[in-house]
Amino acid sequence: RDEGCARQVVGVVVIAYKLLWVRHCVRQCASMLRTLFSQGGFNRSLCGLVGATVGYAFTNPDADTAYDIFPVQKPPPFAFVSAFNVEKQDLHTFEKKWKDVARFMQAQDGYLFTKLHKADDEVSEGLDAPRYQYIDEFRFTTADAHRRAILKPEYQKLVSVLPGRTSPSLMYSVVVDDTPKV
Repeated sequence: RDEGCARQVVGVVVIAYKLLWVRHCVRQCASMLRTLFSQGGFNRSLCGLVGATVGYAFTNPDADTAYDIFPVQKPPPFAFVSAFNVEKQDLHTFEKKWKDVARFMQAQDGYLFTKLHKADDEVSEGLDAPRYQYIDEFRFTTADAHRRAILKPEYQKLVSVLPGRTSPSLMYSVVVDDTPKV
């Protein structure tokens, strides 16, 4: 009978210790929650969350969002303009082959965009005849990127099959840009 009582006493003591442990854990959690939901805790949590968000955004930019810390020091893009004289019977062939050149340029480092402009014969009828039927514009981030692209043998091959006469590419940098910022 003494053994049974001893076991019961040990069981009661173990339960008491467990209850004390639970009470201690509840008090710790309550203290932590009180700190978290106080004004100081809220401010710390908010600052930590904002800091983590901004840190993540700057270290993991996506395709649409790139943060430039010093945008004033960023050089303007460069435009490379060429003019083409093409015979009337070769206009369609020229446009088709020029698209191959544009596709090649799109795969080059520093490439921004391309535009091909065609003279409008109807509008220029009463005026002087246009000197060139086509003017193209390639935009690159740097002049060196454009130079590397046009020195590649693939580019030389594509340009050599364009019908008509080509003027040499002239480099322009953007001075005024009124493109709407999106």
